[in-house]
Amino acid sequence: MRRILSIALTALLLPACATPPNEVPLFARAQLATDFDTYVIRRVGVLPVRLPAVGGRAMDPRSAFMQNWFASQVELSTPYEVIAISEAEMRDVPDLDPRRSGRHDVEAVLGLARRFELDGLILVDVADQHPYPPQRIALHAELVACETGATIWSSDVHLDAREPRVRAGLEAYVVRTDGTEFGAERTDVALLSPRSFAEFALWQLAQML
Repeated sequence: MRRILSIALTALLLPACATPPNEVPLFARAQLATDFDTYVIRRVGVLPVRLPAVGGRAMDPRSAFMQNWFASQVELSTPYEVIAISEAEMRDVPDLDPRRSGRHDVEAVLGLARRFELDGLILVDVADQHPYPPQRIALHAELVACETGATIWSSDVHLDAREPRVRAGLEAYVVRTDGTEFGAERTDVALLSPRSFAEFALWQLAQML
């Protein structure tokens, strides 16, 4: 009788103690403006991703891929309607990089808001990237309220493939997205692929919104 009770108790405790399968750890960190909840954000535009190697905006296929991937992940993880604003559509818009002027160009923000009927703009910077094994990538993102031109959310993530926790997190992510048991093998491929590693980093940022 005692043995039966012991087995039953163990069975009840296991779900509470065990780690959920395929849980992906979050390495990104985010900050919200104190008045974030006062803004109504329904439709956001994701701008072309800024890459460090080219300085500012550039017609680069990597930027377009990262932008579209990030936009898709934001749409999946938030209630926002998301559009990716192409480089061609940004051609006549002043650079919105606040690192140069210390602030966002309010007129540029308002112009994009009117043109695309936006409540917010999301800017993503690749602050650092080493696309060869062992890979590393650092990203910074900001959500700018079109109403005021103020940054109301920001997030940063830094992934270094030399860290065991990052490799373990990447494997959990691969298993979850791939839906098979071959996570370890596919993780080895992802560790060699700048595209896959960047996808993981962008997914991290999207989970912070």
